[in-house]
Amino acid sequence: MKKILKPILNWLRKNIPETHPLRVYWQFMKALIINLIFLFPSRKFKIIGVTGTDGKTTTVEMISHILKEKGIKFGKISSVEIEIAGEKKDNKTHRTVLSPLQMAKFFQECEKKKCEYIIVEASSHALYQGRLFGIKFDIAVLTNITAEHLDFHKTLDDLRKAKKLLFTKYLKKDGIKILNKEDKVFFEWSEGFKNTKSYSIKDKNADLFALDILDKEGGIEFIVSGNKKIKINTNLHGEFNVENILASILAVSSLDVSIECVKKAFETFNTPKGRMEEIKIDGINFRIFIDFGLTPNAFLQTFKTFSDLAHSKGGRFFAVFGATGDRDKVKRPELGKIAGKLADGIFLTDDETYTEDPKKIRDAVKFGLKEVEKREVFLKLNNISDDQKIELFKNKLLNNKDFFVEIENRSDAILGAVTVAQENDIVVLFSIGAFLSRNMGGKEIFWDEKQEIKNAINKIDNLV
Repeated sequence: MKKILKPILNWLRKNIPETHPLRVYWQFMKALIINLIFLFPSRKFKIIGVTGTDGKTTTVEMISHILKEKGIKFGKISSVEIEIAGEKKDNKTHRTVLSPLQMAKFFQECEKKKCEYIIVEASSHALYQGRLFGIKFDIAVLTNITAEHLDFHKTLDDLRKAKKLLFTKYLKKDGIKILNKEDKVFFEWSEGFKNTKSYSIKDKNADLFALDILDKEGGIEFIVSGNKKIKINTNLHGEFNVENILASILAVSSLDVSIECVKKAFETFNTPKGRMEEIKIDGINFRIFIDFGLTPNAFLQTFKTFSDLAHSKGGRFFAVFGATGDRDKVKRPELGKIAGKLADGIFLTDDETYTEDPKKIRDAVKFGLKEVEKREVFLKLNNISDDQKIELFKNKLLNNKDFFVEIENRSDAILGAVTVAQENDIVVLFSIGAFLSRNMGGKEIFWDEKQEIKNAINKIDNLV
């Protein structure tokens, strides 16, 4: 039976768009049936939902860390990991929101472990398709809304409507709505919302705002101002992370969490796996990070942060990145333009190609790079050894600045970046993050970004 059904289902998935009423109805029906079978398992918990284009995972992790510091038992689902009462495991699905059956089993396990709170990332796809049916959120948090998944939602307005469902359709009537006052939807949404709280890094009229933001080599420090003032010190970087911190503090503000608890939580908070995560390697005199930035907004924020950090120490900022296949094609030139303006050196490579021609993906990014007149360096890496590649990188790029080079093989691109990096430089690998696989040519293959970095460093050390 499976042999008969599988090709039929694959054909249906390929030929019926995800936004088609039949697909949406099918997703909703699965959630309805599962909730009826499992007797609406989510209703036993207080649930915090976080939606937005960028920062969802980090904000979920921040809220979780504060609850942990407070001693509250919780369950958590993020696109990085799943946690139940302190027990963690990687989210290997690559999905922000699990299937209805997986969600039901998650809630069952949370009940067994006597969790009180649940923190969930809520994607626009899941909200639109009704995959979160049965869950009634107590607190809804918005990070921001910028252009994303427009192959699915078609317009930015449609995307905003999908995100808004968390605050209307899925939130309890007395639920708390937490909005970013810097986002364009704030004034439109807040007029029709009750029980709303706001945060901002600029507007002092917000319920919670940041003062005296200082981003140093060791991390950000700033003053949180609301009913009381507290100083936050954290090893994170970027003003966007200040916004995430403010959102997370507001999310727990109704839970009787003390100022001292919040302050201590952020002193011990580490960035989520694959999100601006620094990879510490003995013997190198430059810094290297991995990040999951995919959207133009994420690129703009993270590229500016890393550029400022590198230049403040007299170093260069090198970026290794590509674009994802089969989706969000319109953003590719924009990614190139942002990178071209802010990175000193760019190693354009493959991300996850899925079923799309990798060259077409890279060409679209190159269009943006050339639009901002980024200079291309041409290298021939075919049929030469790793030692020869290292020597070529040194000869052509070692003291170079303001360039991009196209290297299809991601391992070679990483090798190139760490070969030319020198003291005070920063190398950042974007788009893969902490995932342990990539979809290449429609097939899932093993991939470990951290191990690839170590492999590259070892190749250079062995040559010396």
